[in-house]
Amino acid sequence: MVMFIIFAVAAIGVGVYSFKENIGLVRSKMIDVDFRKVTRTIGLCNGVFALCFTLMLAGGILWGEYPADAIHWIMLIFGGLFFSFSLITAVQFFILYYWGKNIDEKWHKFYFMSFIGLFIVAIPTLFLWLDGYAPYLTYPLVNGISFNDGFVTPATGKPNLAWYAICIVSGAVLVYAISDHLLYKEYGKHGIGESTFFVAFPAGVIGARLWYCIGEGKPIADWIKIWEGGLTVVGGALTGIIVGVLWFIWRNPKYSIFVAIDCAVPTILIAQAIGRWGNFFNCEVHGLEVSAEYFKWLPEIIRNNAAYSCEYGFASSGNIYLPLFLIEGIINLFGYFVLAHLFGKRLHKYLEPADLGFGYIVWYGMTRVILEPFRDGKFNMGNNGYWSWIWCLLYVLIGSIGIIANHVIRYLIKKHKGTYIVQKGDIKIGSIETIVFAAVGLVLVVVGTVLMVNAPGLQEGEARNIGFGDSFNVGLMLLIVGVSIAVYVVPAAIRFIEGIKKQKSIEAVNE
Repeated sequence: MVMFIIFAVAAIGVGVYSFKENIGLVRSKMIDVDFRKVTRTIGLCNGVFALCFTLMLAGGILWGEYPADAIHWIMLIFGGLFFSFSLITAVQFFILYYWGKNIDEKWHKFYFMSFIGLFIVAIPTLFLWLDGYAPYLTYPLVNGISFNDGFVTPATGKPNLAWYAICIVSGAVLVYAISDHLLYKEYGKHGIGESTFFVAFPAGVIGARLWYCIGEGKPIADWIKIWEGGLTVVGGALTGIIVGVLWFIWRNPKYSIFVAIDCAVPTILIAQAIGRWGNFFNCEVHGLEVSAEYFKWLPEIIRNNAAYSCEYGFASSGNIYLPLFLIEGIINLFGYFVLAHLFGKRLHKYLEPADLGFGYIVWYGMTRVILEPFRDGKFNMGNNGYWSWIWCLLYVLIGSIGIIANHVIRYLIKKHKGTYIVQKGDIKIGSIETIVFAAVGLVLVVVGTVLMVNAPGLQEGEARNIGFGDSFNVGLMLLIVGVSIAVYVVPAAIRFIEGIKKQKSIEAVNE
């Protein structure tokens, strides 16, 4: 215990000093800074922190009398060293990159690339470290703190301070930091969206609760009992976005709401990916039992905890509950990089402001449309699980219509002002897009309609459950997706027609 306390104090001291130096540099108004020396100092401090942190863990293991063998000792030591160093350094480079002033382009790029690389290293080394403990821990894992019972698990009681809430808040804070930096790059000022964050985030939590209560048919008296659990991201995201947009327009009239939407809304996918880890700790929102053999690639600590359900207890021997929290989290992170970096940077010339915001709605809606039927029925909302699934389908449709309306309205405004520009290749690209979107959309609509009309039991009014085994559900999904694709014909046709008009006008001038 003495060893644990000594190195815990040392790790905290070195960590605080390292962050103090880092924050001091960010606030410094000095123009001539030796960033090589600064980076070396940060690395040295963080190396000492990692060593103290690892020795603290070793003291904790001896104090707790974990019967760790040699292999798990190696995992604990190397995982603790590399995880603690890479995480604290990644966080500090993140601070320097996003808020540092007077940093030349070379070091600015270095901090960004190092932040990404170190964060990638931190993830596997975290699980290497945790897997050192995995065989000696009790499952399900602790999911929070109760003021009466101390640390509790999903099997022993409800926490007053839940890891779920910490995951949600952490994701929201990270999203604000990223959004704030993106707005800073646009306008050269931090804090533009600060008041919006403090309004939109609680509005999202309230919306998530109300959406859940309505979908589950809860009495109005239960709507405020948020401590009893029950939130839905579908309602929370939509409510938070709407309130946030209205507040931003009111509080920041001199800044473009469309730029703010593209900066902030796609980053919600990051918050949702982090928030899903709350479901991991709560052992909820999972799928049916599956063989653990298919998930040997997962860290042992995840597999062990996924063998428990807050609804059913432990799975059969050799099985775990399908970890949908992890699958959805990975898809969300991938979606953010697709929207922000592929479309936002590489294909930005084909976009209009606010397209990325609507793209978030399409991506998240489609993600939930696909994953919702894989959930255990206990975690689907509404009659036979349709409430959240239908809303996710509407997300896809609303997001697609939003993108189309955004392009059409801007086209009409530009035509009215005489500022619409026909791009080279618009005829070819527009014709291809028109044919592809029309053909694919029409096929999906026809097939979806046929499947729905001919679904077994439809005429008899049989109750239906969400899932891909029901032709009615498959048809409904194809119909909505087909309509969502078909509407993209409108901007494609506009591009094609305007290209033809310009070509004819050029030919007329040449004649």
